Amino acid sequence: MRTIVHAVARLLGTVLLLCLAACQVTRIEDQETFFEHDAAADRVDMLLVYRGISVWSEAKEGEDFVQGDDPRLDPRKIEQALELAAEILGGQRRFRLLPGSFEFDLDEMSSEARSEADREILDDIELVEVQAFLDEEGRLACFQHLRIEGASRLLARLNALLDESLADEFDAEKVAESDYPESAALWAAAATSGWEWLRFEGPVLVVSIPATFQDAARVLLANCREPENPELFEAVRDIRVEPGRVELLLGSLEDPVIHVVHENEDPRYEAALRARLEEQLGEELPRVEAMALDEAFRGRGSRARTLLEGISPEEEFGDGEN
Repeated sequence: MRTIVHAVARLLGTVLLLCLAACQVTRIEDQETFFEHDAAADRVDMLLVYRGISVWSEAKEGEDFVQGDDPRLDPRKIEQALELAAEILGGQRRFRLLPGSFEFDLDEMSSEARSEADREILDDIELVEVQAFLDEEGRLACFQHLRIEGASRLLARLNALLDESLADEFDAEKVAESDYPESAALWAAAATSGWEWLRFEGPVLVVSIPATFQDAARVLLANCREPENPELFEAVRDIRVEPGRVELLLGSLEDPVIHVVHENEDPRYEAALRARLEEQLGEELPRVEAMALDEAFRGRGSRARTLLEGISPEEEFGDGEN
């Protein structure tokens, strides 16, 4: 059975109904995700910040490039990446929730939704703002601000979908073969009994995972020593262990913003895409410090204006008040 923290990655990685594996066009060196739940408004705001965006290379990880033979400099790849950039900067609801090879295209997902109810949930996810910029190192970067209205309805649907997925995965044979058979049996039972895998307690996102006390202690100790998913583990603000379950709390009353940071351990940034995008725009992109984005998101209030007035003029995006 997957470790508890790996299970959190699985739960959060499937957090928007169906994860679409997209053909990779761009590579992102670093990503930050800010996530805040407004319980009174039943709304979630997400700020996704991508830094070091370049053309995706098909070279194997760790393989050295031969000078002049970098596949990221292929003009066809650069044009494909430019087309994607134009779609995203033009308002397409396509993004990466967490670092990795999976992307979400909400417009496509809405058109292929299982039911009208699922389509309504997807259509209630709004792209508030998107902007390309340069980070402190001069690398091409972009942020997307998304807003989910009716967050409790989305969470209820996610829990139901997780029940379906996990009920199929934890059959009797797999439970018997598991390294954690007692906890695996709890997973199997939970998936057929309407378990609340994800829930909000005010601004806090609670991930509830069935587990025996012994298994929870073993896995948590191992992940404290050597986290399997360090960016997610660092976002955990508290841990509750109760009979038959372990609960990870992301966010807190003191700091309600969940902040996940991922830095690529094998940086391969190349500036060709930035140069072509600026050429297409006819101007150099503005530089923005990381702290400015952080402070803008945390200080925006419930009636957020444009995240960065210096980057996104109000005359272009409106005053942002609802």
